[in-house]
Amino acid sequence: MRPVRGAARATDLNWRHMARITIEDALAKISNRFELTLAAT
Repeated sequence: MRPVRGAARATDLNWRHMARITIEDALAKISNRFELTLAAT
């Protein structure tokens, strides 16, 4: 049971890390699009 629990914890950390990267990437794209729209006006 312990190795399985450890693996589950590792995958959970990986999911959180991936989610954080995805959120930061989305925010970066949104801010870039915002700057583009500001520059266009």
